[in-house]
Amino acid sequence: MCQEGNFLADPMDQDLNIPLSSQAVFWRPRHVAGSPLLEDIPYLFWVLETVRPRSVVQVGLGDGLLYLALCQAVERLGTDAVCLGIQEDAAELPEALRHAHDSQYGDFSLILRGDRAGEALQPGEIDMLVVDAGLSAAQAGGVVRDWLPRLSRHGIVLVCNPDGQAVEGALRAALYGDDNLLRIAGPLSPAAGRLDALLWGADQPERLKRLAASNWSTPAHRGARLVFGRLGRALVDAWAVSELRESRRGEPARRGGGMPRAGREDAFEALMQEKARLEAENARLARQCDERIEDIAVLVQTFDRDKSALQAGTRSAEAEVARLREHLAAAERAGEAGRSQAEEVQKRNAMLEAERSALQDELARVVAEGEARLAEMARRHADEIRALHDSTSWRITRPMRSVKQAFSRKG
Repeated sequence: MCQEGNFLADPMDQDLNIPLSSQAVFWRPRHVAGSPLLEDIPYLFWVLETVRPRSVVQVGLGDGLLYLALCQAVERLGTDAVCLGIQEDAAELPEALRHAHDSQYGDFSLILRGDRAGEALQPGEIDMLVVDAGLSAAQAGGVVRDWLPRLSRHGIVLVCNPDGQAVEGALRAALYGDDNLLRIAGPLSPAAGRLDALLWGADQPERLKRLAASNWSTPAHRGARLVFGRLGRALVDAWAVSELRESRRGEPARRGGGMPRAGREDAFEALMQEKARLEAENARLARQCDERIEDIAVLVQTFDRDKSALQAGTRSAEAEVARLREHLAAAERAGEAGRSQAEEVQKRNAMLEAERSALQDELARVVAEGEARLAEMARRHADEIRALHDSTSWRITRPMRSVKQAFSRKG
């Protein structure tokens, strides 16, 4: 098991490419507010950089923070994507956020009202659908009726606060009814808002599929939770520091004209104590931000070191693979030559076998002819001996052969 500070040491997790290899997680959001989704902004930026959607739709804008972050990411990525925000008739964005949207993102983003806004896009056109936590029943029905059928093969659904009352009934069944649907339960950062990512379309980035299919206890998940969590909390702390500074600037003097001197002194002392408290709180939050930035820097260094080691190991492995492939090719060439020689030997053996068989046949024929001739000669010799014994001259010379034999024994 990898240590938490070395969560990308396993080469199998390197393919997930999360999250320090992404520049998007370090983007500073332009629009910051006291929203429960503020801590999720780094995770949201990373998802958009990974998916690179051609069209983004958010149903229910809530406080507007998440939608403006979507618009900022689309603009930062430099794609030709369009953004569409769907808002109920009675809902209004905060004036500052509405002005920021119209002045900075009006060329590619549009905010529409009403239940029939889904007719603005055709089926298969939406690559990212964001479902806000505060949907009305009409909006929840519109998600099922108008927006889910318009998701593309690359479509992904981000669900804000999926355990809230807005995601119930038909909408929950539509979003979570398919057990085979890949889902990154979320977020990976421990934010109060929680942001589920549902990989709706069949064609998804490989690192999202692997992350969704992996266990929460894997090094990739642990590392992502660590980085996204610290980056998200750093945003919250920075916003809190900003709010403290604003409160200090707007603190009234509280010096009543008719207040007695002693009362003014007491009020001044109270203000100074409050100032000291706020300065101490400001310093504490600033230290926390610095510590988290340092932690992130350490993580980046660890990632770079592990990445360099993995790249060196990859190069070594590639060289070894090339060497083994060359050996395999040489062995295959040698094997091919051996097979050719074996085939040639087999052919020669077949020829010799044919010649041996022919010689055996010839030898058998010669032996048979010799045996036949010997048999014929023996038969003729026997006939001649028989004829000689039966002849008259043989009988006449018999006494002379007997005398010769007698003299031969005496000698």
